Amino acid sequence: MSYTLSKFEKRSIVEKLQRLKLDLSELFHYHMDGDRILLYIYLLYKASNIDHDVTYKEIISKKFEDDSHILNLIINSLEENQWNKLKELLSKYDSTVFASALLFNNMNNERFKSNTPPSLIKLAEKILKIEAKECVADIGCGTGDFIINASVRHNDALFDGYEINISDSTIARARAHVLSNNVNIFTYNVFELKKQGSKFYNPSIKYNKIFSNFPFGLKLRDLGCGVDYIEKNTLICPSLSKSTSSDWVFNLLITELLVDDGKAVSIVTNGSTWNTIDAPVRQYFLDNGLIEAVISLPAKIFDNTAIATSMIVFSKGNKSVRMIDATQLYEAGRRSNVLTEKHIDKIISLLKSDAEISKEISNDEIKNNNYVINPTRYIAETLNIKNAVKFETIIKCISRGASCSATQLDEMSSQEPTDIQYLMMANIKAGQIDEDLPYLSKIDAKYDKYCLKNKDLILSKNGFPYKVAIAEICGNRKILANGNLFIIQIDETKANPYFIKAFLESQKGIASLKSITVGSTIPNIGVEALKNMIIPLPSLEEQNKIADIYLSSVDELKMLQLRSKNLLEKINHIYDHISEDL
Repeated sequence: MSYTLSKFEKRSIVEKLQRLKLDLSELFHYHMDGDRILLYIYLLYKASNIDHDVTYKEIISKKFEDDSHILNLIINSLEENQWNKLKELLSKYDSTVFASALLFNNMNNERFKSNTPPSLIKLAEKILKIEAKECVADIGCGTGDFIINASVRHNDALFDGYEINISDSTIARARAHVLSNNVNIFTYNVFELKKQGSKFYNPSIKYNKIFSNFPFGLKLRDLGCGVDYIEKNTLICPSLSKSTSSDWVFNLLITELLVDDGKAVSIVTNGSTWNTIDAPVRQYFLDNGLIEAVISLPAKIFDNTAIATSMIVFSKGNKSVRMIDATQLYEAGRRSNVLTEKHIDKIISLLKSDAEISKEISNDEIKNNNYVINPTRYIAETLNIKNAVKFETIIKCISRGASCSATQLDEMSSQEPTDIQYLMMANIKAGQIDEDLPYLSKIDAKYDKYCLKNKDLILSKNGFPYKVAIAEICGNRKILANGNLFIIQIDETKANPYFIKAFLESQKGIASLKSITVGSTIPNIGVEALKNMIIPLPSLEEQNKIADIYLSSVDELKMLQLRSKNLLEKINHIYDHISEDL
């Protein structure tokens, strides 16, 4: 069936789709999930081509629907009174409207339900460049958003969709029935393809192009025979283990299913691009040249999750990785952010050239960054730092603060002033530690190592821009630092702590911290990345000069703050003083 429409026809269809959405909403008073709506539209599409007077008994018969999966879903999801309501729409719309609603799952740019946002589908299609007679797979196809849209635009290619969820795969199958025979939907665990003894085992199956928007955050036990796949592939990828995130288990399968000159796209959680646990698996992918590009996607690109995501492009024979930070390329929507055609074209162009937000990074450089493949690690303001050294060269010790629970803090807290206080991130303001920190009556001996020493550098771990302070500890005073803070002891034979603080608060310092930041929903820094961050290290004499100027300016600021506080106190009591004399 052809869906090549003129601009006038497209505009007309969009208007009718909008009215159809309203009609469906009114019929069922908005109490309808997106999957069931797609099923009902499928029934309307079939009935519009067969018989407008088809009865409920005929609808739930094999005579009307011979696909057993779809028929079972109809029987479990449709009641007679619902069909009688739906039949009213057959006289208002023709089959083209129902087909368009079913295929594109889009009503005036608003989705009833979509596993993959339309803008990401378009971006993936442009990256993959599907050609005639190519075999294309959609791993975890859900209700078929990618595979249906792609097959409409590339009806001369062959498409296989894999989905373990029966309801979702059945909806995908119903949508595929509207098309020609170039789409197959398989309802089983895709890892069965590589499991010996499985009736679906197919060791030779390969695809030219692959797309996958697999579920985020799956536990390995939820992968079913994916656990067997891990055990089988430890010979191929020794770093693969049961602690590996499911993202990379799926990615390994994707690359195994890819022909030598093929290309694949998967959508992953940002954590899997930088976390420590997956570093050995990322090493395997880089050592084998399997990663072509990584694109950091905008926040809120999905309707149903705020998890930060990236798109990874896989191919074979790569000696470098194209890093693209597309986090700011979006148009704000009502419920989520959207990549417009302009943004998509921009990203496609950035895959071929360096720019402010695009950079080609060698696999060797990625290796030196603990195999982190998050673009924000490599794309930041170009820094021209003189006397550059790694931060770790001047660090004597670095640790996190104490991770105390609320209950533990309550047990240690004191309403009376003591020599022991507690420092949280919120207590660092304008580069200074509050004087009125919460008091503690005691601290357990196990927390002593988390207490600050004089001139320790304090750096917040989360939330860009990061907070920086220097601990000034006198006498027997103790300050216990919170677990969201880094405690960094500087080797003062090499560096002045106040010089380092001045650098970290400068524009170049902020850019340096940004360059090692990972995560967009909750920006944060890892210890290894912090150690490897580049800082300037001129002579101690030069450092001390800058530190003295810095401290002098801080003292001046404190005096101005005190004067401001006194003036505010005076303003608040002017009436009180004057009224006594009236």
